[in-house]
Amino acid sequence: MEFENEDQRKDPEVILEKMKDYCIEECNETYERYIFNRRDQETNESVDAYVTALRKLVKTCNYGSLTDSLIRDRMVVGINDNSARKKLLQTSKLTLGQCIDICRSSQTPSRQLKEMNQEDVRLVRDNKKKTVDKRNAKVPEKSQNEPHERKCKFCSRYHPFTKKNCPAWGTSCNNCGKLNHFAEKFQLDSGSTIMTDETVLKLCGQDGLSDLEKTPVTLVMYNQSEVKPLGKKRFKVVIPKNNKKYNIEFHLVRGKCKFILGLRASQHLQLLTVNSQNICSVELSGVEEKDPKVEDYISQYTDVFTGEGKVEELLHLEIDRNVQPVQLPTRKVPISLREPLKHELDRLSNIGVIQKVDTLTSWISALMVTTKKNGKVRLCIDPKPLNEALHRNHYLLPTIDDVLPLLSKARVFTVLDAKNCFWHIQLDESSSFATTFGKPWGRYPWLRLPFGVSPAPEEFQRRIDIANEGLQGQKTIVDDILVFGAGDTDEEALKDHDHNLREVFIRCRQNDIKLNPEKIQFRQKRVSYMGHIISLEGFQADPNRLKAINEMLPPTDKEGVQRVLDMINYVQKFAPSLADLAKPLRELVKKDNKFIWDKEVHGQCLDQVKQALTQAPVLKFFDPRKKTVLQCDTSMSGLGVCLMQDEHPGAYASRALTPTEINYAQIEKELLAIVLGVERFEGYVYGRIVFIDTDHKPLESIMKKSLLSAPKRLQRMLLRLQKFLLRLFLQKGYRDAHS
Repeated sequence: MEFENEDQRKDPEVILEKMKDYCIEECNETYERYIFNRRDQETNESVDAYVTALRKLVKTCNYGSLTDSLIRDRMVVGINDNSARKKLLQTSKLTLGQCIDICRSSQTPSRQLKEMNQEDVRLVRDNKKKTVDKRNAKVPEKSQNEPHERKCKFCSRYHPFTKKNCPAWGTSCNNCGKLNHFAEKFQLDSGSTIMTDETVLKLCGQDGLSDLEKTPVTLVMYNQSEVKPLGKKRFKVVIPKNNKKYNIEFHLVRGKCKFILGLRASQHLQLLTVNSQNICSVELSGVEEKDPKVEDYISQYTDVFTGEGKVEELLHLEIDRNVQPVQLPTRKVPISLREPLKHELDRLSNIGVIQKVDTLTSWISALMVTTKKNGKVRLCIDPKPLNEALHRNHYLLPTIDDVLPLLSKARVFTVLDAKNCFWHIQLDESSSFATTFGKPWGRYPWLRLPFGVSPAPEEFQRRIDIANEGLQGQKTIVDDILVFGAGDTDEEALKDHDHNLREVFIRCRQNDIKLNPEKIQFRQKRVSYMGHIISLEGFQADPNRLKAINEMLPPTDKEGVQRVLDMINYVQKFAPSLADLAKPLRELVKKDNKFIWDKEVHGQCLDQVKQALTQAPVLKFFDPRKKTVLQCDTSMSGLGVCLMQDEHPGAYASRALTPTEINYAQIEKELLAIVLGVERFEGYVYGRIVFIDTDHKPLESIMKKSLLSAPKRLQRMLLRLQKFLLRLFLQKGYRDAHS
């Protein structure tokens, strides 16, 4: 080696640089780029592992400022997931960060669990010694020429005890710098599996500390001191003795400490065996497990409760081209609302929900501004002309009746609210311009799906159903997510609930769905959900709904009476014979009748309805494993049905008879009540034996006869009952009639 002067010859840094130039082979840039551009995602390789591999390869390619864009292009070409590639190609101005996020979100949960973190970290020894019964075990005979294997104190591995077979001989320790031994050794422990950040940097470089998964775990040391991990991550562990590879999850901590393989990792690597038959349990009185709080979940999943959500799939609104576009005039804004409205418009522009434009747009809708309880304003367009031109995606929306049968064994509940649910959906350019609204400060198209557009509920429901597909113990109706825990005991239900809740939070994080921290009903035995109070005992109408009916003033026109009837219809399943009680109110809304409110007739009728709702019982959840009974009855002007299990009502149904039906014979009314019951509760009774409880004996004989022998009117009713499995039984004497 040549030096310019004597000082350089004595300078350690210059000497090291000269040694590197002399010993390290010069990099062939063309070849390195060739290797980089041929690197595709391997089978069963995760997105994170693929990105890490590309970052390592690109370091020797000398791309300079083009590095990120070329990694992005390599990912678009090299990934295995065609659906993810399609999303990448559809995204305009795609950045490397967006590319990685889209690829991650396209991984299915099962594949993520299986392929989570494929960093190839060469690790450690096999510390397992098989125990044998010394009295009965036979020692295998070894050839005299076979070298004797034992555990080496220098490398902690098993090999013939000679220096040439020891991989540590002649190498320097990364910890102390001395020769002939290794630094990395793991200690078996029945606690958590731990690795330090320094070790990760040595083995993987800076990429090893990227993409750490957050963990709520707090490590407790032998002296009761607590250590908060940096995060957790999976590494591939190789057992040198048999070259078997395992994916092990490590908690990463800062500083220097012994590396520990915990109980589950040691069992997985077959280094420890737990003889469960020799374990005795001891119950300690007075020791209670600390229940999680809602603040713990919010701090653990901070990203789920902050910002605005954004699902990847763009929405295109299909507009009927035969409909003439409408441009509504800009509405005047009251002086008191101008400042908060301008502030809200600026805020929505900054977070990418709306955008101010100067270009002409075919559609301009009116903007509705409402005031919240906290003094802020809520924006919602009034797109009545636009809705008439939109083609809706008719996706089936679930109802509360779809949810209630799932709760027969539920004991613990949490209700979550999706924050600004429709804003999660991004609009394409043409759809964005179609939702433009005007204000004194200019025109603003929505970049996200606004409230008020007719396809909004179906579109969000479809996307959140896809996001939560496969999850147990949860049900979502648009933006209201119900999480529940079921079990025979409170402990089982709490454990099931907490597991289901974590899975929902993880799925929200993966799909960038944001939740509102102010509207959580957390870990309750009684919650309000979709106008119902749900508990272990069953369900009943929300008192707030009943309060609105009880405080309702007498209507002053037919439209007011119709509003009262609509509210009664919503809660009629909670009280028997509401249709019969509300008959005078229905007479008022008939086309040929004038509106004349009589306090004695109509006022008393409304009071009776309010009293019936106030005294409504708690209804039981439908359980498909139990015997189902339909109790049917009639009156002079109405029909009533009660769905029962274990002699407890599960739901009520009633309706008024038409003028023609009032003249039916009694047997026809009784059969019509059965038809009402099975058709109204078809979701519960179809495909199972249902017992019909009636007090009308002639029904027994008519239902046993052939269809042709029945009168024509009864024939039509019996035909409607053919698809149901009905068993009629007569309740003799007094009957506690719920219907």
